[in-house]
Amino acid sequence: MLSNISHTIMAWDTRNGRSYFYRPIWRNGKPRRVYCGTGAAAEAEAQKDAERRREKETRRARLLADETRVAAAELILFQLTEWTGTLASATLLLAGHHRHHGVWRRKAFVS
Repeated sequence: MLSNISHTIMAWDTRNGRSYFYRPIWRNGKPRRVYCGTGAAAEAEAQKDAERRREKETRRARLLADETRVAAAELILFQLTEWTGTLASATLLLAGHHRHHGVWRRKAFVS
């Protein structure tokens, strides 16, 4: 079964013709390797790690898809807000209002 697992993964180490499985971790800001075993036990641990990596990648892909959908919705919302503001400004101008220091006011009519 060990032949099905890629030995290019850094967690596997081969010495004297025997394969050992190490789990890479970060501790105190430094990379460390934790010994997990050899033989069937190591293969089982390697399969668990591979499954965790696949699940993490799946979650990452879902999150990216969600972020893409949210960004598209935010763009539409931003455009709608801009158009609504423009429409409101045009309506107020046609109704005889003007902007004074950012505040809409009704024009004073001089007779």
